[in-house]
Amino acid sequence: LIEVPPETWYVQGIRALILDFDGVLSFYEGDAPLPEVDTWLSAAQKIFGDAVFVLTNLPTKERQTLFDTRYPGIHLIRVPRKKPYPDGVTAVLEKTGLEAQQLLLADDRLLTGIVLAASTGVRGCWVTKPYQNFNLHPIKEGYVSVLRYLDECCLKIMLFF
Repeated sequence: LIEVPPETWYVQGIRALILDFDGVLSFYEGDAPLPEVDTWLSAAQKIFGDAVFVLTNLPTKERQTLFDTRYPGIHLIRVPRKKPYPDGVTAVLEKTGLEAQQLLLADDRLLTGIVLAASTGVRGCWVTKPYQNFNLHPIKEGYVSVLRYLDECCLKIMLFF
């Protein structure tokens, strides 16, 4: 994610960002965005204003408090159904009044976030080098790594046929 400056997306017509948390802003179940991501988020907020959203399948109360206090202009989206259901994107579209093609969804999982982007007409940014911390959560990171690997296998199979 941080390899592409936020202004690049803006120049390409993107007017709102939807970001996954785990793997994209931090490692799995991280407490806060990593320092290098924090700098990127600040730049994104300057460009996109209050049109920066975090859509995670783990919208904990701690994360809500983090975004309310440390990132007051970034919205943590809480919806009843998780990705790849369209509820999160629908909520952002309703809140912003933008067209789907003006949104960018960045996610590290093909079969959740990127499928959601494709199914709703939102631009997708597949983060293929997610943040991981096997020392802190070896089993959970291992499990998510297997899911990411299976995502890649599914893509290769689809491209083969």
